[in-house]
Amino acid sequence: MEHARPIHHGFELAATWLFFPLFLLAAYSAFQGLSLFLAIIVLVVGWMVGDFLSGMVHWLFDTYFSEKTPIIGQSFVRPFREHHSDQNEICSHGFITMVGNTCIAATPLIIISLLYADDNPVLSLLSSFVLLSSVLTNMMHRFAHQAKRSVVVRSLQKLHLILTPEHHSKHHSRPYTSHYCITTGWMNPILERLDFFPRLEQLLIHIGIHPTRDDPK
Repeated sequence: MEHARPIHHGFELAATWLFFPLFLLAAYSAFQGLSLFLAIIVLVVGWMVGDFLSGMVHWLFDTYFSEKTPIIGQSFVRPFREHHSDQNEICSHGFITMVGNTCIAATPLIIISLLYADDNPVLSLLSSFVLLSSVLTNMMHRFAHQAKRSVVVRSLQKLHLILTPEHHSKHHSRPYTSHYCITTGWMNPILERLDFFPRLEQLLIHIGIHPTRDDPK
């Protein structure tokens, strides 16, 4: 399997280089058909949807599957599980490592978003920002653990536009089963108030799907 890593890294590089220009093109094309007010609303909603999706993915890989699960085990499950025992390991990864896998999945979708930018600018802009949020989630998660942060990052965290260390620390408190959203954290208070993830887990248990989470050290 050693030869597969350079091939996969090549896909990560290509997808990363493609995604961001395509996002800018899709967002610009969709923006032409919207007022500034509506565009801002769509951006905020897109950021919230992206935050919710980050929580769903985080919860899913923390709670189900294993590192041996085909395709997703090594690329997604392992990093989430190992992160609980070594929170600072995420800070050692480069940009491509952080966003590459997500860009591989997001690039075909941003192309679709670009194709209907003229016909449905609201949906196109919304999906574009959801995809951008998803691609940048790991970086925002990393910033919440990083000791040295740029002025820009610290400012965005102060404004609560991206995940803050204080907010994310709640996820890293036992039993490690809350505050899963790691893009901005905006959705966490809502989901915690609704008891969303415990209820979803109980529903899945009811239909025979049981958690396979590790016991964090």
